[in-house]
Amino acid sequence: MFTSRGMLLRGVGASVFFGFVLFGGGADTALFFAPLLVGLGMAYFGSTEVFLQEKASFVIETLLCSPATLQALWLGKTLAATLFGSMFSLAVGQVVLLAVLHAGALVVPGAGFAVYLVLVVPLMAACFAGLRGYVQLLFGMRESHAISLGLLMLITIVLSVLSGLSVNSPPAFTPGLVAALGFGAAGTLLVLWLCSRFLSVERVVTSL
Repeated sequence: MFTSRGMLLRGVGASVFFGFVLFGGGADTALFFAPLLVGLGMAYFGSTEVFLQEKASFVIETLLCSPATLQALWLGKTLAATLFGSMFSLAVGQVVLLAVLHAGALVVPGAGFAVYLVLVVPLMAACFAGLRGYVQLLFGMRESHAISLGLLMLITIVLSVLSGLSVNSPPAFTPGLVAALGFGAAGTLLVLWLCSRFLSVERVVTSL
């Protein structure tokens, strides 16, 4: 992914777009949503690259002949997509923070924002990438496309609702909110990891 010019251009484009667009909605809204949207977006593209594209090009057949288990392959690909997305989410978070400070923000985000940016956003991106990867390994191409589109629409609706609510009540990086998001994402990722134990090589091969 790091050697793909198209992926890098998507990451830079998403970072610039969400950084500028969301900054107009207020400092707190931009600090909360810009890194999250960039992280989720790049995790989406990354999971497509390492799961769907490798399955469509039958690369997965070669990987299944290696000593690595299917659960290990799922975890490694999920971590790869998460790392790629987190690189851009960290970058856009720092850029937005510098812009907020340059604009003379009255309240400077503290440790809550740092934990959210470094830990919570990558965990949420990992959940999205891991869920898409699980679906793409479990189902055929047509089903995985439909489910992935449904997941994307669901996340878009949820984020749109949250964005609308944040107009009147901007999100604050309180310990309770950061902890709830972090533990929720970590719990979801743990469930996905446990479910990945039930993936079978036969199912992957027959769904090519």
